[in-house]
Amino acid sequence: MPAAPVVVPRELTARESHPIVAKAKATLARKFKPTRSAAIDGGVTICWYLVALDRGDEARALARQLGAAVTFDGNHALWSPAADALCLAARLARGARAANEARALVQRLVDNPAFAVMPERDLREWVGRAAADLADAREETSATWARNGALASLQRACYFRETAGHGFYYDAWIETAALDAVIAGGLDLLRTHLAVKGPKAKPKPTSKAKPKPSSKPRSQ
Repeated sequence: MPAAPVVVPRELTARESHPIVAKAKATLARKFKPTRSAAIDGGVTICWYLVALDRGDEARALARQLGAAVTFDGNHALWSPAADALCLAARLARGARAANEARALVQRLVDNPAFAVMPERDLREWVGRAAADLADAREETSATWARNGALASLQRACYFRETAGHGFYYDAWIETAALDAVIAGGLDLLRTHLAVKGPKAKPKPTSKAKPKPSSKPRSQ
């Protein structure tokens, strides 16, 4: 039986004016397969770019599709980026006051969590890495590495922020306001390093004054 054709999300093939996002979309669209964890992870990266650029509706639609494309079958390497997509979609749905949609998305993680059970101390340390990753990213001089650090922080913070309060063992340990602050900081940093710089102005030619002829004393 032939394999079903791969459906590339429309958001990846639509015309894109932002150069960084356009490059990421084009690269992913060429090799998109929902069975590849790298493809889902790359799609989540684009979603966060869109959120940082105030294009939440596009991000929400793409994140929903990425999450829907993956069914948990025990493959945690694939389920982990799918969980990131589900959490971001849930956050955006919650922000749009689509509470039922947000709950349905998180319910998939209630049924199949993306993180193993940890002791409280380990869990707090794990969640705390979101703030630490953001602090490290702020020190980066490379825009690419700063974006990568911001993304790591955003995904970690978003997972625990959106799943907290849904009956998980860690509900009482999560400080949602602190995670919201991390997410806001991560988006600010991402926005800074997505800013498109204009072409460098050519230096104006400097007019060099001709040296004055030396005035020799007249011979007497």
